[in-house]
Amino acid sequence: MPVKTAFSVLFLVLLLNVLTAQTDYPQPQMIADNLYEVALDGCNSVFLVTDSGVVVVDAGISPMDGYNLKSSISSVTDKPVKYVLITHHHFDHVGGVQVFLPGARVIAAAGLYNNMQNSGKKLFDDFIAEMDSLFENYKTKTAALISKYMESGEKEKADSIQANISFFGSYIDSCKAVRIFKPDVEFEKSYTLKFGGHKIMLTHPGPAHTGSDCIVYFPEFHVVHLGDLYLEKTFPLIDKPAGASIDSWIKILKKLAGNKKYEHLICGHGQISNRSDLLVMRQLLVDMKAEVKKAKYAGQPLPETAIKAIMEKYPGYGAPDLLEKDIRMLDQEVVARVYY
Repeated sequence: MPVKTAFSVLFLVLLLNVLTAQTDYPQPQMIADNLYEVALDGCNSVFLVTDSGVVVVDAGISPMDGYNLKSSISSVTDKPVKYVLITHHHFDHVGGVQVFLPGARVIAAAGLYNNMQNSGKKLFDDFIAEMDSLFENYKTKTAALISKYMESGEKEKADSIQANISFFGSYIDSCKAVRIFKPDVEFEKSYTLKFGGHKIMLTHPGPAHTGSDCIVYFPEFHVVHLGDLYLEKTFPLIDKPAGASIDSWIKILKKLAGNKKYEHLICGHGQISNRSDLLVMRQLLVDMKAEVKKAKYAGQPLPETAIKAIMEKYPGYGAPDLLEKDIRMLDQEVVARVYY
């Protein structure tokens, strides 16, 4: 099942992060004066320190991620978080929001709360189920290794594995503690937040990665947070149940790439990018559509033919399981347009 493969990869990434970092919080990286990026386990977060308090964009996958973000912010300022801005509803971006509530006001694009309650909840529940399964498998496989170390008198190594298991169990419990929240503001097309002497511009560009994506722009710094509208060398999730549209997404990326005000691009996952990277992402989406149509009209098997063609064009890209999910969805769209 494609989604399970994605969860398996995410589990392994989280496990690696947990076992290598343990209780350390991610260090904030300064992008501009008082503007910082934090690479959380779930996503890339941004926070702006103002005279009146802190504004946060996205908060990670779990309350533990949220508390790590709090620690990162506290390493820079003792001012409270007053606003949390959300790029979209997926759990790896919103799971840590609750640690800032009550106290902070949450702002998001229209439809986010509905998506969290419906398609987002199903995606999250599936993720938790797969996490539990993978974790049980991990414990079973390490049990023999623990016994081996104990029998050979290497108690320190056995204790280390046990500590890792215990810590990651706590991490999963933190994920299970995620609760759905209702934003204080859901805007339709655009929203300007004026706070602490700064202006932050939020835009709902239309359906793309989801139906409730939000672009967060810091005009004085020429920095924009795109959420998962752009991913670095990773195949995307076209979340159709949540209102996504590949056609609209292609148009949006072209428009964003042409905005010369956007000098520094923060993506949901990956490094700080520039506008030319958006065109690479756009071309990927264009190629995905083209390969599905090509295979469909040639009577070739799907998704194998289209997936093979795309992976040859984009070697080294992550999340190939999501590519399969997207190709199957696009195949259904092509069928609908041809026959109905």
